[in-house]
Amino acid sequence: PLIRGAKDFASKDNIDLTVIESTPSTQVQDGHIRDALASGVDGMAISPNDAAAQQGILNEAANKVPVVTFDTDAPKSNRRRFIGIDNYAAGRFCASELTDAMPDGGPVLISVGSVTQSHGRERREGVIDGLLNRGFDRNRPLDPVNGVLKGPKFSIVYTATDGGVPTKAVEAIE
Repeated sequence: PLIRGAKDFASKDNIDLTVIESTPSTQVQDGHIRDALASGVDGMAISPNDAAAQQGILNEAANKVPVVTFDTDAPKSNRRRFIGIDNYAAGRFCASELTDAMPDGGPVLISVGSVTQSHGRERREGVIDGLLNRGFDRNRPLDPVNGVLKGPKFSIVYTATDGGVPTKAVEAIE
């Protein structure tokens, strides 16, 4: 839906849009950013694979063209804006849906693409805080990925990560 919406908007407003779908590798994505800059683009929208590790390339790009981040933010970079959702609040919403569906509680497995990328890490923390009846605190230290986290009704028994490859999620869960 995101790419389709960008293409529809670009078509309607006669904007030359190039979409590059990168792999989860920061090195590959950095290469795409450098190639785009070399081609003379007028701006970029980037979902960084690792905002901290890519701060240098994001700043390099932002010094040449307007840069916005989406889905995954890079707040310490020189990007102009972040376009996305509040991932921590989205995780809390997910926890409330689970609480409604499982009023007696129980074990929960969390499956997320990555806990190193901010969007996955923040969503996971929102789910955990919601299920363990913690207050709304997006600055709480991160919970460990390994080990069981217990609350009054729910236990987080496992976090499966797939690095953005859905078949790996199925393998990890199995």
